[in-house]
Amino acid sequence: MAKNIYSACLALLAVLSCQGQIAAWDFYGQYSPATFGATTFNMNLAASGGASNITRGFGASASGGAHSFRTTGFQNNGISTANDDYFQVTLQPLPGFRMTLSTLDAKFNGTSSFFSSPGVTSQFAYSLDGVNFVLIGAPVQSASLAMVQINLAAIADLQNVYAGTTITLRYYASGQTATGGWGFYSGSPGTNGLAVGGTVTPAIITAPGLQASNIAFSSIGQTQMSVSWTPGNGEKRVVKINTSSSFTDPADGDDPPASPVYAGSGEQVVYNHSGTSIPVVTGLAVGVTYWFRVYEYNGSGTLTMFSTLAAAGNPCSQPTSGIMLAPAINSPTAVAITAGSAILGGHVATDGGSTVTERGTVWNVSSPVTIADHKLPEGGNDTGFFSHLRMEFPPATHIYYAAYATNATGTSLTPESSFYTLASEPPVHVTGFTAIPDGATSISLSWNPLATGADGYLILQRQGSGLPTGLPSDAQQYAPGTMLGEGIVAANIFGGATGTLTIAGLSPGTTYAFTIFPYAWDGTAQQTTNYFIQPPVPIAWATTGIPAVTTYHWTGASGTDWNMAGNWNPLRTVPALNDILVFDTGGAWTIINVPVQTVGQVEVSANTSVTLHGPGSIHIAGNSGEDLLVVQGSQLNISGAGAVSISLEAGATGLISGGMTFTGGGHRLLSASAGGVVFTSGSIFRAGSGFTGNAFGTASLNSVIFSPGSLYACQSGGNPFGAPAPASVVIFEAGSLYRIDAYSVPSFGGRTYGDFEMNYPGSITSTGSSAVSIGNFRASQGTFYFNVTGAPGHTIKGNISVAQVATLIFDPATTGTVMLNGSSPQVVSGTGSVMAGPFSTISPCNSSGVTLTMNASLNHMTIAAGGLFTIAPGAELTLNGNLVVEAPAAVLTP
Repeated sequence: MAKNIYSACLALLAVLSCQGQIAAWDFYGQYSPATFGATTFNMNLAASGGASNITRGFGASASGGAHSFRTTGFQNNGISTANDDYFQVTLQPLPGFRMTLSTLDAKFNGTSSFFSSPGVTSQFAYSLDGVNFVLIGAPVQSASLAMVQINLAAIADLQNVYAGTTITLRYYASGQTATGGWGFYSGSPGTNGLAVGGTVTPAIITAPGLQASNIAFSSIGQTQMSVSWTPGNGEKRVVKINTSSSFTDPADGDDPPASPVYAGSGEQVVYNHSGTSIPVVTGLAVGVTYWFRVYEYNGSGTLTMFSTLAAAGNPCSQPTSGIMLAPAINSPTAVAITAGSAILGGHVATDGGSTVTERGTVWNVSSPVTIADHKLPEGGNDTGFFSHLRMEFPPATHIYYAAYATNATGTSLTPESSFYTLASEPPVHVTGFTAIPDGATSISLSWNPLATGADGYLILQRQGSGLPTGLPSDAQQYAPGTMLGEGIVAANIFGGATGTLTIAGLSPGTTYAFTIFPYAWDGTAQQTTNYFIQPPVPIAWATTGIPAVTTYHWTGASGTDWNMAGNWNPLRTVPALNDILVFDTGGAWTIINVPVQTVGQVEVSANTSVTLHGPGSIHIAGNSGEDLLVVQGSQLNISGAGAVSISLEAGATGLISGGMTFTGGGHRLLSASAGGVVFTSGSIFRAGSGFTGNAFGTASLNSVIFSPGSLYACQSGGNPFGAPAPASVVIFEAGSLYRIDAYSVPSFGGRTYGDFEMNYPGSITSTGSSAVSIGNFRASQGTFYFNVTGAPGHTIKGNISVAQVATLIFDPATTGTVMLNGSSPQVVSGTGSVMAGPFSTISPCNSSGVTLTMNASLNHMTIAAGGLFTIAPGAELTLNGNLVVEAPAAVLTP
């Protein structure tokens, strides 16, 4: 008894002492390791020969990153165990020990654009042989740099693993760009970038004391069945089959292979794992009784110890089915339905125990359908799906049908199903299809049929000169207003030998195109509808009239709906292309239901704040003077998930002296002309919370100008430049300001800014290999990584100021030079921090002088020929690299 108590206490102490992290990697102080040994590694795990290292797949080569195990190889190609871009660790208990894995924890860092919203997709996988990998859980997409802990306790393969089995864990990732760096990260000493939780305990192996019981059977067929049981207290179990109740008990130290396909005779292992059922045992004979015996065991390989105890319902027997049945058939199908034919079919699920001699379909015009109704064999005699063409149906008729199958025992029918045949298609299109304008908001249509056979006409409409390219589908009726391709259903007219129709509610001065399709049907069941769509389809165009220019002032007298006529003065009952809309009532207005509409001009003035909610699109065609005018002290904002766009057509101009803010969705301010929209001094454009995409679009180059004294405040969304560098939709003139107020990575490669301000309390990294040009650079708060590479002409032309709560770091991944080359004296000042990484070079090139008035720690510095660099009294410069002074140049210190 004393010995048993001692052993139990020893085992308990071993478990308690090994709980928690059994392997972990703290990457603090690492920059670009190809492999890295574990900083925490359980002493009872195999560690020799680099077994405790974290390694890489061929496609995940090392890349730079402070305190990281990182790569630029993950790209954005999705998650697959076939990928060679992964990180990998291996874990194997030493002889005499048993390992169980419970958790995975990880922290990450990388290039901001790589994990920008919606974030990096990550997933771990495991393998017991190093070749065949199983993905763990579902892929997780997140922009967070701390992974939600993964629970491994439910994965049976990772529990109770003994010496001789190596668990290989792999990490896969896919981000938002093809080149960004990403990997495990330790932000401070003692912080693990990757940790594996679990236990490693002495392998004190004894036979289970509780045997499996209550073997049960289900899905019993003629040649197969499913088997389940109530497990005992073993780690795993072996299941044997035999045609008699005689079984040979497995010997300790045996770990037999298993196959659920019975070889046909004798004793066989059909299962060896930790579950509670075998989904299906196959290879059985018809009407034969089979016996099954379950043996619980602990251990693995040569360390197995079996329980051979008897238990209720173990062993247990079950005969396969010996009854001959008619075939089982289901899933009647009807496709490719026309006026007189259809492809009918079904699915022979089982043959009932004897060969199928015939299969086919039957049909009738009344229910129920029987085996004698228009029976037609399909020609095959296999089980599985089949179909064949039936060509004898009457048009515009409700057809009832079923599929059948026959064997030596009998014939089976599927459940009855039904369909409608199409009506006989009209033979030709109409003639004389014309469209004539009927005032500013209506167009009259007329046509004549060429022949009888049409029961109705479907008319499609599209605004503009383009055709409504949609085609109607047979067996459907369409209500007016239904979108069909690029058109909309203008009318669905039943009957009529000749036709006339007035389309009302149109926009003034707008061109509309119309197409018309004749169709036949039975007048009741839409499934019989048969359209004639053969080209050429009749087409007609007309343009509504244009009324006189009217100026409408927003009053809000009837609420906040843009489309309510009573909200305008005068009443705006018929919107026109040349309307002038003025918001000058003062105060703040949130205006809903912004439509898709063309107007002449829009003005916001008299200290009025307007916020538009869509979705909608306002096209500004233009008139005399400024066509989009936001006066100083007024605002024109857009908010909400429904995207709203304001588009200035060719020749139209906009002058923004007040403010604009976009929040909540992918809103746009677009101009078709170069310099079409100008933000003046004192104006503000704010890309606010939830804004997405490029505010000024991606197509019309140089169409938006930010003048000196204007501000672009960025809280979210894509970059304002839109087009690929060096092309740009927006021009930031000298003296304009681009300010970052929330996490958002600016575009630097090949871009030109006026002034630039970092005003976000977190960390932002900007990269680029094409030249970036900036006027004054201000860091008001947070940490900004100015990580441009190469020497293509990266320039800061104005002053650099770094506030006390801010840090400016030049830390490119490869060599990178930033020039200070203004045409007037430049000053580097502040009470914050300025520092540089090992690949950075700062090059003062200004003949008027660059003066350092604060402490800075840089790497390489090259003072260009003609440049003047001064260290002011009280300032201190620490250089960790080389100082190069090109003659003639000057370095002045007090």
